[in-house]
Amino acid sequence: MNSVELFPHQHLMRSPFEGHEKGDFKGAQCQINLHLVASFVPSLTLLSTWNGAGTVLEQKLSSVIGIEVPAKTGAVSYLANPVQPSVIMRVGPEEFWVLEAKSGDQSQYWRAHIPAEIGSVTDLSHARCVIRVKSLVAGFNVSAMLNKLYALDFRLEHFPVGQVKHTGYHHVPVLMHRLAENEFDIYAMTTYAYETLHQLFDASLEFGVKAEY
Repeated sequence: MNSVELFPHQHLMRSPFEGHEKGDFKGAQCQINLHLVASFVPSLTLLSTWNGAGTVLEQKLSSVIGIEVPAKTGAVSYLANPVQPSVIMRVGPEEFWVLEAKSGDQSQYWRAHIPAEIGSVTDLSHARCVIRVKSLVAGFNVSAMLNKLYALDFRLEHFPVGQVKHTGYHHVPVLMHRLAENEFDIYAMTTYAYETLHQLFDASLEFGVKAEY
């Protein structure tokens, strides 16, 4: 008897956002300025190596994908492939995230291209969720809400479009990717995804929010 027969619930993935309110919630000025959309990450792979060996991993990864990978922590590269778009994020000196549109664990593919002596490959698809935060009204500054939770300088000269930054509130770390001046993807650990959405929803109510998951 296998584990699925013993514990039939284990193979079912429950949404970490289940139970949250969703819909339209008008703010103090009877407007809806913000849009929150929470979802699973389709495919996310961590490529990492030991301290001081990041250059070798960087060179190998660049040769595999055919473009230069980000040289500095916080930088992002996009693969212009209409069939399979991907985003390469440098999340640390020796760490890269590969976010892909295809669903599921892609670690087998990356292990075939990144030998163990160069770096390790870890599937994070099950371990991260993403909450997209964006303005629904032209000129509304999303950072007015985000600064309630995150101690970041959201001015464009300090947090440019396309960059990622590590931040967090209380004990909950997140990675924030700026997609546009007033649009962000917030990557949270699945364990804390419910709480992260709750905090963002609560901080958004003042301004009016449309919530989906």
